[in-house]
Amino acid sequence: MKKLFVGLVSMLLMLCITGCSGESEEPISTESETESTPTQLDSYVGGELTDLMAAVEELGYEATYYNQGEDWTEILPMDDTWSQDFLVGELDEDPDAKTVSVDLKLKVNAEQEEMEGALEEKLNTVSAWKAVEKYGRIFYGTDDFEVDYLVGQISAFAEDENTWSLKATGKLYGSDVTCEAMVTGTSENPEVLSLNVY
Repeated sequence: MKKLFVGLVSMLLMLCITGCSGESEEPISTESETESTPTQLDSYVGGELTDLMAAVEELGYEATYYNQGEDWTEILPMDDTWSQDFLVGELDEDPDAKTVSVDLKLKVNAEQEEMEGALEEKLNTVSAWKAVEKYGRIFYGTDDFEVDYLVGQISAFAEDENTWSLKATGKLYGSDVTCEAMVTGTSENPEVLSLNVY
């Protein structure tokens, strides 16, 4: 009871002090709240472009579509099937002006990124490259083969959900070469399926 009384007295003193100061308290701005509020079209990010285009039309928005930085606003309507090849990437919506700027993402690229992410968890590229280097050193000799996968990597992409297709520069018997390899397995137990050096 004593704590409750002390708390009430403290609050009463605070009210008296702020009430006597003569300064009026300004209302708290809700501007920052509106900035973080999701816009009407945010839910379409990662979804089908055709769905977003229908929503844009329904809302009366004017949209600008970008494919890898190029303005595709005039190109997309030329062929109805093209819009089916894209997903919605990032978007910048201005509800007051009823405009939206949309970055397009090719479905095949999104699927490839997803497959590579899953493969990276199972078999990371560093383990795959180390397996290639070990395999090459066994085949060509310890001192005669080297893969420059850190600075000389040309490509590393998922051939399928279990296999990396790797390409990098390297050295064989002191000469510059290009190494291509296919690696499967896990990070703990990678298996080189093929190695081509030219």
